[in-house]
Amino acid sequence: MTKYLIDDIGVYIHHAQLREFGEIVCGHQMTHEIQKWNEWNNFNPSTTLLVFPGNGASIVRKFMDADWLVRWQTASATAMRKWNPGNAPMAIAGRVFPDRFVLGVKDVIVVDDVVSSGETARKLQMVNMPWIPAARWHAVVWVKQRAANLRGFHSHYAAVEIGEPGRKEPVNSLSTLIENEEIAKSYAKRNLPNPEAFHALLKKLR
Repeated sequence: MTKYLIDDIGVYIHHAQLREFGEIVCGHQMTHEIQKWNEWNNFNPSTTLLVFPGNGASIVRKFMDADWLVRWQTASATAMRKWNPGNAPMAIAGRVFPDRFVLGVKDVIVVDDVVSSGETARKLQMVNMPWIPAARWHAVVWVKQRAANLRGFHSHYAAVEIGEPGRKEPVNSLSTLIENEEIAKSYAKRNLPNPEAFHALLKKLR
């Protein structure tokens, strides 16, 4: 089983060491692939809203070219998978615009770092559809598990697809693993034969 580490902090000089623990996928390169997506030509910037949900999406946004991003209407939203080791993850999402209906938007594009199960994206759509009526929903992400369920989305695109329709593969971002030692310990214990060496490398990156 291939394990994936998302470099969303730009530690290129450490990629050789990191490859001992999984395949490295680079935030800069994946953002470049997203911005080259041919389907952007089919969206009208005046009737399209890019939504960046949660912390991972805010990191993707920072990687995007300012000249490219300024063409689009953008918004943020609360969305996350709340996860405590030993418990099943739970999707949480809030409204994009809590105080109003949004009219005139024909396409909502959720831009994020990872779609794993698809539950968070679907939760975001479910919460906001009544307030952004008649809009088609799309997802554009760095990494998507092939097992993810995006039923109800008109289209989706990922710079990198991993796993199989019936099987997910381990994936995590370096920013999360560096900032949250509990998640890092759980991830290493479940997925790596030498977790101590992995923790030592993360400590070097902190």
